[in-house]
Amino acid sequence: YVNSLRRLHALWTLEGLNALDWHTAFGAMTDTDPYVRAASIRLCERLLTPGTASAFTDRLIELGDDTHELVRLQTLLSLGSIKSEAAESVMIHLAARNPSALFRTALLTGVKNRELEFLSRLLTQPSFEVETPHHQELLDSLAQIVIDQAETDRIDKLLGLTEDRVDQLPWQGY
Repeated sequence: YVNSLRRLHALWTLEGLNALDWHTAFGAMTDTDPYVRAASIRLCERLLTPGTASAFTDRLIELGDDTHELVRLQTLLSLGSIKSEAAESVMIHLAARNPSALFRTALLTGVKNRELEFLSRLLTQPSFEVETPHHQELLDSLAQIVIDQAETDRIDKLLGLTEDRVDQLPWQGY
């Protein structure tokens, strides 16, 4: 525990001194301590360049199956800033695996202004079962956001997505 805390403090100290480099932060994403891994994910976001974005995304994809909830949550938060199919696939995986409101909120934050597109993608995923209460709450939240945006064409697309799912999607009757 003490050594893990020292590594965590070292990362944040280097960042505070503006002396943290990409290789150090990126390497810490494989640390044995979940708090160090989660902090390094967050710190890597600040150090991203066009040349490091791909490696960062690949590592986040690997961390989607991390055993610690904090690492998975930070992974989900960081993936929200990456606009790619691979990132969204991991976000769907994390949403399906982690039924807490905290993960749902992190996902909704990450797909801001892409809610309809993300909802469309969710509905095509076999691993995302509409029948579970957690998944239904996420779908309801995404749909409500699209409706609240009050853009007629997007609401029409939303309703079009749900035509064959009337019994599964109660928010369609709003």
